[in-house]
Amino acid sequence: MPMQPFNEKKPAALSSEVLKVLARVTSDRDLSGHALAQAVVNLSRLFTTARPSLPIRYLDDPNHAAAYFSYFLPVNLSKIQVLLDELPNDNSTETPDRPMAVLDLGCGPGTGALALLDWLWHRSRLCGAGRMI
Repeated sequence: MPMQPFNEKKPAALSSEVLKVLARVTSDRDLSGHALAQAVVNLSRLFTTARPSLPIRYLDDPNHAAAYFSYFLPVNLSKIQVLLDELPNDNSTETPDRPMAVLDLGCGPGTGALALLDWLWHRSRLCGAGRMI
């Protein structure tokens, strides 16, 4: 029996609103091309093999911020949304006294929360729900 993809529903797609904001934020930075690619490599190294030397406020560095917003944020948003897409669409697990609850542990500088908000917005538009976010 051939293996099936984990999530056959659809590929993760960020909302046009998030994509517009990301484009605006990244275009405001002076880093592009080879310099941006090198910044992504450097930040990746800090996230992995050089983790002990990662500054707590790493996004204060303009190169790290450009790398994060250009590469890591959209990739991590999509990863989280793929997982969220595994939740039932019918809200059958939610009740008025027990609404959906999400705990964001170590998902970056708000990346998990942004992914959830974007996913809920997209889901409410697909379902025609009037849920307040």
